Parts: sequence; C-alpha cells; structure tokens
Amino acid sequence: MTTTNIIKSMGASDIDTKELTANLVAATKAPRQKLIDAEKTKADVAISNIALLKNGLASLQQAATAIASSSKLRASQVTSSDSTVVRASQLSTTTAKTGDYSLEVDALAAPRRLKSTAMASGFTTSEEMRLTLGIPGINVAAGSADIVVGTGKSPAQIVTAINEWIKVNAAGSGVQASLLNTGAGAPLTIVVQGRSGVENAITLASDKPAQLGFTELTPAANARFKVNGLTIERPSNTVTDAIEGLSLDLRSITQNAVTVSTKPDPMAVLENVRTFIETYNVVSDFLRKATGPKVKDDPVAGSLQNDSSARSIISRLRSTVMAEYTEKPSAVTRLSALGISFDRNGSLTLADESRFTKAFEEMPEDVIKLLSNDAPSPYISSGLKSGIAGDIAVISYQMASSARGTLPTIAKGYEDILARVTKKQADLDRYVERITANYENQFTALNSALAAFKSTSAQLEKSLNPSKD
Repeated sequence: MTTTNIIKSMGASDIDTKELTANLVAATKAPRQKLIDAEKTKADVAISNIALLKNGLASLQQAATAIASSSKLRASQVTSSDSTVVRASQLSTTTAKTGDYSLEVDALAAPRRLKSTAMASGFTTSEEMRLTLGIPGINVAAGSADIVVGTGKSPAQIVTAINEWIKVNAAGSGVQASLLNTGAGAPLTIVVQGRSGVENAITLASDKPAQLGFTELTPAANARFKVNGLTIERPSNTVTDAIEGLSLDLRSITQNAVTVSTKPDPMAVLENVRTFIETYNVVSDFLRKATGPKVKDDPVAGSLQNDSSARSIISRLRSTVMAEYTEKPSAVTRLSALGISFDRNGSLTLADESRFTKAFEEMPEDVIKLLSNDAPSPYISSGLKSGIAGDIAVISYQMASSARGTLPTIAKGYEDILARVTKKQADLDRYVERITANYENQFTALNSALAAFKSTSAQLEKSLNPSKD
C-alpha cells in the first residue's frame, strides 16, 4: 500500500535532527545577528575615526601654536657687516628690536693668567708647601683655604692638586691650571687662569716662593666697545645685555665700524603659516568626508554621517578662522588681510604669499597681535583670548582633549553603543541556546513517536499479510 511505503519512508533513522536543528536555529538567528554585526561595525569604525580626528586636532593645535607664540613670531633676521669682528644673534629669551647698530671694538676681554717659576724636567718639591688661590666670589670653608702640596711632587702632580682643589671648592668658577712645556732651559711652567674681566682677576700665592712662586703672565682686561657711539665695558667678549634681544660675540679689534642689523623674519613665520594651513585642510577634509555620504569600500566616508557634534567641529573651526580680532588696537584685524582665506571648495589657502610678507614687514606688531594677542603661547588652560591662531589652538585642545570636549563626548556615545551591542549579543546567544534546546527536545520526541509508529506499522503489515510468515 502507498500508506505503508510512506510510513516506511518516515523511519526514525532517516531524519538528521542535528542538521535540521542547526538550519532552523541559523534561520532564526541570521537576521538578528546581521543587525548586531552592522551596529558593532559602525560603532567600531566611528571610534577608530574619532581617534584619527583627535590626532588631527592635536596636530592642528601644535601648528596653530607655532604661529600664536609671540616670541616665535618676533624671530628676527640678524646680520653683521663683518662677522670676523662681531657676530650677532637673537637671544631665545627676549625679542630683538628692529634697527641698525654701529659697533666699534676697542679692546677685548681677557683673563688674568699667572705663571709659576720655570722648572726642570726632573723637578720635584723638596718640602711641603701651601698655595693660596683667590677667586672672586668664592668663599672657602675654614681648613680648606690652602692647596697642600707634599714633598717629592712633580709639576704634573702640582697641577693635579690645584685642579682637584678647584673641583672641590670652586666648581664652575672657570679657573683652571695647566702645565706648559716651552722646550728650552727649564721647560716646565704651570699656568693658572680664570674668567675674563678685571672683576674676575685671580690671585695665587705660595708659602715657599723660593721653591715655587707665581707671577702675572697677562693682566685681566674688560671688553671695551661702542654701540652707536656710546662706550660700554663688559667682563666678557660675549655680551647679552648691551642691545635688547641680541647676543654679541666680540672677536677682534675693529678697524672700521661694524653694522649689526635686525629686522622681522617673515620667511620663518611664513613656513609655519604654510604648515598651519596644510594641517587645517587635512582636518577639515577628514571631517567633511566622515560627516558626508557613505562611499563603498571607504571606511571614513559617512562614518559620522548623522553626528551633529562632529559637524559642529567644522563650523566652529571655520568661524574662528574668519573671526575679527578686536582685543587690542590693530591695523590688521582678519586673516584675510594677510591673504589667508577660504576658496570655493572650502579649503584654507594663502594664494598670495607676498601679501603676508609685506604686511609682516610693514606692520609686524599688528600681525603679531592678530595671530597671538601678544600671548607668549596660547592660553590653553584659562581659555583667555589668544589671537586668531591662538584661539584655534585653544579650541582644538578643548574639542579633542578636555574631559568634556566634543570628541570625548562623541566617543563616549559610541562606546555606550558598543556596550549595548555586547548586551544584545549576549541576549541573542542565550536565546539561541534556548531555542536550540527546544528544537532538540521536540525532535527527540518526534523521533520517539516515529519509532513507535514504525513498530506499529510493522505489526499491522504482518497481520495483513500472514502469507509472508
């Protein structure tokens, strides 16, 4: 009978319940897993791109700071008409004033040098002796005032004794002893010298002058020079306090006056401006792509598409760049006056660099006010006005690194999404375990029923066909 054949075909051993369970569970899980995976991928990509954006804003802060520090903006070109006579450079701690200075060097500073009596090559001390070294500004503790030289000491050992005493009692004083060999007669002579300048002249006395005495080899002298006709004296040939912001290195006596000139150095600033513009555009382009439409196989495009906070970063940066400077009186109040502006594509440009150079050379203080508000560096912590460039550095920091900044807030939102996704995954996994167990129980019961049905079928067939026995 057809019914009998059907019953046979439904034998318990003919059903693969494990495969059937897996297929049913997979069909149930797949659409939910797809949604969870998509949500997790979106959050992971967003967090990764937020990290990249944070690095970009940190770079923008650094680039803006380079053109928002008044000391860097006041970097000067310093030249000397004869650097073999006078070298000049800008001090790192102060700003050189623009101008020309006439210098005449009449005398160079020199240290006082003391020499010992000449000694034969085999000289050694015949008895203990004491040397007293006087160094201006050095007070020696009682009991350490003298340099003790024992019996039988060679010239080299005497020099060592002097230098060891200096190391212990007058470190950093600039005083040093050395042994010179003239090569003739009694060839060995000890020479002791200190720092240059009359005020730094040293003294050295021996309690056994007949054995070894010291006399002046060359006297101490001050540098004497004129700046714009005004005579100045200093104890050193390196002078840092005669012309504001300049260090002078006096190298020889002048035959003719030397001109030292200082003027603003727009090229150094201009290079930093180029870096700032390039960095700004990298950050801006990244934000436009991340908040714009999705593009296939581009992990950045559209990753922050519906995030209004991310879009606000673009507008805040742009409005700061376009802002008018009003903190202090200035002939230059906008970056556009320096040739810095946005093109039709929204990119920041410096189309005419000569315009920036001209403004900086003609109105350096006004340009410095515009960029830095005369701040030594942007007021990151206080948030005070720091000029246009300084304000960009401040808001870049605030948006990227402050605890309540835009990027940490956005990142926290996506981290919360990941936490919810993790919970959804755990819930789905528990649900899958539950329905898997249910299906397995159901198919076990089905197999039992089919087995029983098969047994009954066999008995019926035997009863209906007794001739087969």
